[in-house]
Amino acid sequence: MLAESGRLEMSLDKQYSPKYQLFADKIERQIRSGELAPGAPLLSLRKLIAANKVSQPTVARGLEILSQRGLLKHHPGRGYLVAGHEAPPLSVRQIAFLTVHLDSDTSLYLKGVQEHLDHEKYACSTFSTHADLPRFQQTINQVARLKPAGIVLTTLPAEIYPLDVSPLIDAKIPIVAIEPYQPELICDRVLISQQNVAEKTVGYIRGRNLQNLAMLIGPPHTRAGTIVATFREKLKGIGLDLPDDRIFTVDMLRGYSDPPDPFIDAELKMAELLENGFTGTLICGHDYPAIGALRAILKAGIKVPEEIKIISIMSCAANGASPMKLTTVDFHPAEIAHVATKMLTRRIEGYTGPLEVHYVAGDLIDGETT
Repeated sequence: MLAESGRLEMSLDKQYSPKYQLFADKIERQIRSGELAPGAPLLSLRKLIAANKVSQPTVARGLEILSQRGLLKHHPGRGYLVAGHEAPPLSVRQIAFLTVHLDSDTSLYLKGVQEHLDHEKYACSTFSTHADLPRFQQTINQVARLKPAGIVLTTLPAEIYPLDVSPLIDAKIPIVAIEPYQPELICDRVLISQQNVAEKTVGYIRGRNLQNLAMLIGPPHTRAGTIVATFREKLKGIGLDLPDDRIFTVDMLRGYSDPPDPFIDAELKMAELLENGFTGTLICGHDYPAIGALRAILKAGIKVPEEIKIISIMSCAANGASPMKLTTVDFHPAEIAHVATKMLTRRIEGYTGPLEVHYVAGDLIDGETT
């Protein structure tokens, strides 16, 4: 992007990251650092598009976000100017959206947070390492030093990638964690209701009389164990079993390679299971393993749902990449973001009550894979 006073280079080719968000975050850093001074005019929309090789909607959405954050002001006849004293102080009203990877899922959370913030009081900055796990620890330390007014945090389970969250604890910053989270970080949380997910899925299984059940789930951490136990309890109530030899785990860390492919681990695991003669109904812990498994099944020439059926128990924005419409449980990311934002701003504004855990229910969406 260009300002009248100089050139700003930026890369907008990160896979699974919205270009408009990268655009806005980059400009914000330049404004905060002083490279783009208060009152400096930006080039025209047409010149911004040409200079950055992005589309008009990308630039327009990025400028809209920066205006909502109070960092740009639009003046009729003059275009966009860098805000002066109107920009909110970083240490007073700044909300940090902290995520290991700004992908299609966390972008929905971010959008929801931005939509539900009172922009007269708060602005939102995004901190992401684009799936660079070691650098995420450095980012956590950086955010703790910046001391924003509050943090919305999404990260990986500690069993997959443990983090030192003590800088956040020591900074005494209000935090709301959207699952999964690090257990050492004691804070308000918004979680998916596993009881609700199991009830909806098992009810669907009973209604469709699905048999020969199996489960493909992420690494064997605490959350995975809870999911399996919850499903076994609900299935027992309708006379079905989920034996140990029909529970398959998949290491998802290859999905954080460069470029990231969140489906590859499950695809490779499913290919292995197919070689060993897998059949039946596969319950997947998330749309990512469901899509990976579906890719392997279709590549093997096996018909879905005639020969193998697939149910995902947690939807995500990436389901648009599925070769078939998944049967999945939609957990409403906009609602999660709304709840997280409400909990966080209440803490910032002085609420000192006990820490809270809010469980969000989902709805099962019938698809083509069952």
